[in-house]
Amino acid sequence: MTTANRRFHAFDALRGIMMMLGVLIHTACGYTHIPDTWWYTEQTGHWFFDFTILFLHIFRLPVFFVMSGFFAALLFQRRGWRWFLENRAKRLLLPLLLGMLTLYPMMNALQGYTRVWSKPDPLQRSIQFLLSGRYWRWVHPMHLWFLCVLIIIIIVFLAFLPPWQGLPGAARKRVNDSFRWSLSSSWAPYLWALPTLATLLTMSVGLLDTPHTFLPAPRIVLAYLVFFGFGWGIYENVDLLDRFKNRAWTNLGLASALGMLNFLLAMKQLQVMPARHWIGFYGTAITGALVVWLMLFGCAGLFLRYLDGGSFSMRYLSDSAYWVYLFHAPVVLWLQILVAGLAVSPLIKAALVLAGSIPILFASYHFLVRPTLIGVLLNGRRYPIRKSNLPNQNGETLPEKLTAEQSEKDGQRCPQLAGG
Repeated sequence: MTTANRRFHAFDALRGIMMMLGVLIHTACGYTHIPDTWWYTEQTGHWFFDFTILFLHIFRLPVFFVMSGFFAALLFQRRGWRWFLENRAKRLLLPLLLGMLTLYPMMNALQGYTRVWSKPDPLQRSIQFLLSGRYWRWVHPMHLWFLCVLIIIIIVFLAFLPPWQGLPGAARKRVNDSFRWSLSSSWAPYLWALPTLATLLTMSVGLLDTPHTFLPAPRIVLAYLVFFGFGWGIYENVDLLDRFKNRAWTNLGLASALGMLNFLLAMKQLQVMPARHWIGFYGTAITGALVVWLMLFGCAGLFLRYLDGGSFSMRYLSDSAYWVYLFHAPVVLWLQILVAGLAVSPLIKAALVLAGSIPILFASYHFLVRPTLIGVLLNGRRYPIRKSNLPNQNGETLPEKLTAEQSEKDGQRCPQLAGG
């Protein structure tokens, strides 16, 4: 199969898994000692959730941005810049706007309830707060901030493309040859850790900062630009994908070990904030830069080795991941409020929240998103709920009938082009 019509099942699944991990990390945020991570945090935390948050934070969104760069290059090469811009506006800007209009009031109402639930008529008080609209005075992008960063990066890339294409062919070839060399080297994760280390040294803790505005700080955009650009470069050199399979398990093992060290160093820095613990800060930045690239090469290699054949279950998970991540925040917060009064360990509460949120999120996707116009927006097409929609040997769903007009409208001719 040529690159022009190949579906990259492994990277599609990897992108989806990274988004799904957002449900886990925000569930953990309700039971952590780390301050200012979530809309509601119980006073009794557990170190396991501290580790979960910090470890996942190192690599989850960087890997996602690498996959985003990869699929953005795919989209640009196959359809051109006009269709690329239209698709990105539908897939990124529109969900951001709709999410702010719907999810932001919901999250503020739920948070408002946690602040008054010990007072008389807490439900009525939270409804009054919701109707007052006062929360719009300090609006922030919530968990959708990654869309803001992604939109800015895409604008930067489109602005950079004309001068890049205007360079002599020999100059562009030298740059690409350097990229190919770095990707082919056995030291690739360590080489790419260097630019990431440079960006992490500009952060507050030695880890990637989370922006709280719609216009993130340049240092944050630059940090994720490295990952997005790396993903774009991978697609331009897709013949080197098998290089990721080399030492995949070793890279993953090293990343896990360094992740534990990173956790201990990061906690030292967090305990003295806003002052700087020099060993904690620089140790966190160095180990974090290594962990993110070792995890990237390890995860990419394992997904390419074991999940590149495609399956209905992984395709379904990949398609549902965008909706699950966008909509998970109010579901998780609502369930955290429901179990707050239970006299049990935070570990049990978190397990109950996950056990309740996952079925709700997948059911909402299956019945309210997948067969509707929302599915067209998020997945590029809709999937009617019919028993005949079974997967073929390549993991593709087979609707009973799909006219050429419907195919073009829903993006069926190349569903993966809808990727984020």
